[in-house]
Amino acid sequence: MPKTNNLQNIYDKGIYCPFYKGTEKSQVIRCEGPIARTIIRVGFPGKTKFKEYLAEYCQTRKCEFCRVYQCANAKYEEEEKWGR
Repeated sequence: MPKTNNLQNIYDKGIYCPFYKGTEKSQVIRCEGPIARTIIRVGFPGKTKFKEYLAEYCQTRKCEFCRVYQCANAKYEEEEKWGR
């Protein structure tokens, strides 16, 4: 999968996940949602947890193990299955 070209703040650098859409206030990650034309906001209890999640999932190939990734990806698999 290609890297995302969404570089708007310091946290966007090095993003690998194709469903990543950006961040808000250093504690929220925005991702493509499981329904067409939706965005999911994933909030964290602090900046440390936020940065850890970015480093573990959003900036690596391990993004495929993220539940948000799996939900968003399922809609494409469904479309492919039904030929939409």
